[in-house]
Amino acid sequence: MKKLLLLSIVLLGLNVSFANSKTEESVTPASTENLCIQGNVTDINSGEALAGVKIEIEGTKEVVYTDFEGNFSIVKLKAGNYDLNVSYISYNEVAFEDIKLENSQVSLKLKLTKS
Repeated sequence: MKKLLLLSIVLLGLNVSFANSKTEESVTPASTENLCIQGNVTDINSGEALAGVKIEIEGTKEVVYTDFEGNFSIVKLKAGNYDLNVSYISYNEVAFEDIKLENSQVSLKLKLTKS
């Protein structure tokens, strides 16, 4: 009987410590990584969505292109400040500097002018 009681206490202790460690692990990573910069790119005069616009994070190899509705999304980023270079055929290239990413995502509305 004493062995059964001791075994039950040990198993209960393991179960509680396992549950606590899982809770701590699930909170930490979400707050520092998996952040996102998303947005939409349009022509400044017509308001028309621009498809195929190149958006590059300066100093990295991260490059994305807008979809047919002018939308883009850069995912799996860490908190910090980012500089974006935006370019499109027959439009002026634009640099957007010091985009501060702290929360889960930043939404941008970018407007380009024809060159």
